[in-house]
Amino acid sequence: TLFPYPTLFRSLDNAVRRLPVPQPIVVQLGMRTDQGVLSDLRVRRAVGALLNRDTLIGIGTGGGNGGVRDDAQLLAPSQPGYQSTAPPGAPSHPDPALAATLLSSAGYQRDATGHWTLLGTPLTVTVGAPANRPRFTEIAQEAAHELRAGGVAATVVTAPGSALFTDPTVVPTAPSSTPSASPSPGPPLAAGPSTAPGLPPGAGPGVFDPVGPISAHARHGVPAAAPAPPRSTQAAQPGQPRQSGQAGPSASPSPSPPAAASGVSVDLEVQPRAVGADLASTAVSNYGCPPGMAGVAQPARNPTGFCSAALQPTLDALLGGAPGAAAASATIEAQLWQRLPVIPLFQIVTTLVSTPAGDHATGTLTAGQLTTGPFATAPRWQPTPVR
Repeated sequence: TLFPYPTLFRSLDNAVRRLPVPQPIVVQLGMRTDQGVLSDLRVRRAVGALLNRDTLIGIGTGGGNGGVRDDAQLLAPSQPGYQSTAPPGAPSHPDPALAATLLSSAGYQRDATGHWTLLGTPLTVTVGAPANRPRFTEIAQEAAHELRAGGVAATVVTAPGSALFTDPTVVPTAPSSTPSASPSPGPPLAAGPSTAPGLPPGAGPGVFDPVGPISAHARHGVPAAAPAPPRSTQAAQPGQPRQSGQAGPSASPSPSPPAAASGVSVDLEVQPRAVGADLASTAVSNYGCPPGMAGVAQPARNPTGFCSAALQPTLDALLGGAPGAAAASATIEAQLWQRLPVIPLFQIVTTLVSTPAGDHATGTLTAGQLTTGPFATAPRWQPTPVR
């Protein structure tokens, strides 16, 4: 049973068995590198310097009860071989001085009101979250709040994930308001230290709904998510093309005229990333350039649109099984932290709770059965005597 109230079963002490279960999902912030203001590497890095990862992770995991911090680009915390690859200077706590240096180098200036502008136009970042994930919307709202505190105009939109992670523009929809599993307005208490295989010691395993809403965002003074005014993508200046994932010219391009009212361009997205067993195919799918397809004007792209001509040969070699996978992985990790198409946040963790009688009847459910289904051991189930 996935028990929704950790404070209740915690009081049962040894009467129940609790097993933290890492889910095959990592939550990250994806930056659109193929269009818009974040196609400039300096602006992406500036955005990362304005965010507080600790706060975003705390909101997404309910203070550590529903997830474990992720500090790598390829492997998840529950996977064998995982270790932190975040280099010094990776996004962690707000660094306004670094952000100011990066934005200034990209041609932005801070006006009398404290807003960053380019040729008189405010730097605006649209933050998106899937409409059916209230917890993701909460993370998006906090990210927007932190950007606004750093002088960057930011709005939040929600849209179906099927469009948000694939389409150049989306039609905003109302966010979901599914009730949270937590019985109190605050985050649930931790159930105790983690003992799940592959998770760092001390990772909070408590039961927590990672996609349900938590307390109102009024503590930050941020309004509920609302559709942003439509705006179009930004193109490179004539005669100065640039590759996605590369830094742009010395001055970032000025915004294009507003797009048609049918869609909004999203720059920063709260995204789920699947945790796969095959490192090579996962790396290529998440960060590789789309292969050319005859007769297809726009081949399938990864969720951020990231494409690096310099990194692609390493990805191809890794996918082809070339020797030196460890060295290739280190190269990919270093390049991704430098280019910053995504900022990893946390891996979702839930808790499996059972009783001795339940273990006897089911043959002792394990963590893996939460992904294979609760009836995986049904052929070995035994009847429980009625008392």
